Amino acid sequence: MNNILLNQIGFLNKGIKEVTFRNGAISDSFVIVDDKSNEKVAEFKQSEPFENESSGEKCSRGDFSAFDKTGTYRVVSGTDTSYPFKIGNDVYDDLIRDLTYMLHLQRCGCELTEKEAGEFAHLSCHDTPARVYGTDEFIDVSGGWHDAGDYGRYIVPGAKTITDILLAYIIQPEKMSFSMGLNSEGLPDALEEMKYEIDWMLKMQRSDGAVYHKVTCASFPEMDVFPEEEREELIVCPISNASAACFAATMAIAYKVYGKFDKEYAGRLLEAGKRAFDYLDNNAEDEGFHNPSDIHTGEYGDDDWKDEYLWAAGALFYADGGDRYKEVAEKLYETELSGGFGWEDTGLYGGYLYINSEKADPVIRSKMIERMEAYADRALALAENDAYGCGIPVEKFVWGSNSLVANLAMLFLVMNDLDEIKADKKERYLHMAQRQVNYLLGQNGTDYCFVTGFGSNGSKKPHHRPSVKKQKAMKGMLVGGPDRYMQDPVVEENRSGCAPALCYIDEWGSYSTNEITIYWNTPLIYALVRMAGDTV
Repeated sequence: MNNILLNQIGFLNKGIKEVTFRNGAISDSFVIVDDKSNEKVAEFKQSEPFENESSGEKCSRGDFSAFDKTGTYRVVSGTDTSYPFKIGNDVYDDLIRDLTYMLHLQRCGCELTEKEAGEFAHLSCHDTPARVYGTDEFIDVSGGWHDAGDYGRYIVPGAKTITDILLAYIIQPEKMSFSMGLNSEGLPDALEEMKYEIDWMLKMQRSDGAVYHKVTCASFPEMDVFPEEEREELIVCPISNASAACFAATMAIAYKVYGKFDKEYAGRLLEAGKRAFDYLDNNAEDEGFHNPSDIHTGEYGDDDWKDEYLWAAGALFYADGGDRYKEVAEKLYETELSGGFGWEDTGLYGGYLYINSEKADPVIRSKMIERMEAYADRALALAENDAYGCGIPVEKFVWGSNSLVANLAMLFLVMNDLDEIKADKKERYLHMAQRQVNYLLGQNGTDYCFVTGFGSNGSKKPHHRPSVKKQKAMKGMLVGGPDRYMQDPVVEENRSGCAPALCYIDEWGSYSTNEITIYWNTPLIYALVRMAGDTV
């Protein structure tokens, strides 16, 4: 593996630029060379070497942020040289687009033509009526996105996916208005794509406001199956409070965004979100969701849905300003405002939307920011002391660890944008957000850029059925990353005894380290859009 690790895509001209050295590349200094001419263009100092806990290595770090000339370069230390990387204010544009376009390639219930999907074109799939679990009732729930390497469609992760993109659009509409060739009528293409999932979510709501949790077959198909080749009966699994809350939150945020383009459509979304919230209020004693015993697909189970309730309340307060939503958010924040911007722990979404609401109580708003800052600061300390800048603790190198890193980048940027945060802390948050992005794009102990189709050494064998079928990775997917618990036989056999941050293998069968999901992409999109937006 390479001994000079850095972001294999590159850096913004005025952005933070860092590199990690290990083994023979550790020295007193390093140089930047032009990739074409091999001429030295700058020289910088390395830090003192130190033991890095998460990777079990001796490492040093280097900062070359002062070098800001547009071009393509490499870092050289002794006889070691890095992969080439670019410096420029457009360096993330293609990455942002392809990370977003991946959602289009995950579309279900419609044909994807060769023109739009290339090798991943497929016929319409999963478009037959689906059985409501335990009944003889069949309903139309066609549409939406395949969630991951399988073909299930799930409300909870879909809600996070949409929310991250809509929040990115809210903060940087210019950077989220790129073309994906969708021929959208009156909408930016990214919002047109979100609408495809939103319209599917609307089909998953019952007339009483409750929301079905997911629609899948009873079991996963084999790995070499294209979407239209999965023809088992579709089953709409039972309702859950978690799905109702996530649904309500999504519809509220979508109302704020789509209201600028189509007031009638936005009104429908807000009404649907309010019905879901009313259902929660009337069924507060319901338990969380778990798969029925004869359903063996992804669960997205959740025993405690109160953090989702906070998210729904914060989002509806942000959208509508109603006293009922304000009351619930203010009641829940002390116990539920934690956990990050994940699919399972969603309280920070509720807090973030509350503090950005026009009618927020100043005292409660200040207390929420204090709690968010305390949470962010724990990750900040870890990121500042890790050789690769990673802000998750050693025990969090779990299935989908890369999503936790991406969520942290999003959190650091949210905190950076708050006026109440002191200037020096804002700078540290921005710095550590860039470190999370750098980690995901190559500055990590595995030596991989974790986005398929990008970087000199990008992940090439994701656990993703269309990719396995074609024996070629679909472009623009963030893979799961190191899992210290090695929860599949492929990584267990090949990485036994490795340090937590190195328990990764780029193989089709490693579902615990190399699967993909729609909602792992989106916090990375948010982070890239937010950072690149400073150059607009």
